[in-house]
Amino acid sequence: MMKYEEQREQQIHQTESREVTSFNSVTEHYHTIVGVPRQQVEMSSIPAPIRWFGYFGFGGIIVGAVTMLMVAAFH
Repeated sequence: MMKYEEQREQQIHQTESREVTSFNSVTEHYHTIVGVPRQQVEMSSIPAPIRWFGYFGFGGIIVGAVTMLMVAAFH
């Protein structure tokens, strides 16, 4: 019984450490009323196809932005 309580306390502590704290009343309002999540997303919990789509999407945006800057600089 004691081991279960220790594990539960450790899980609660880990959950609390990942929670995003509010730094003003506006963010607290969004957390409580609007429903913005308080915990950061663990990337390993997202399905692999969605993760890869995000990686390629953001990578494409970054490559496109750098390409546009280089074209604008040398044009």
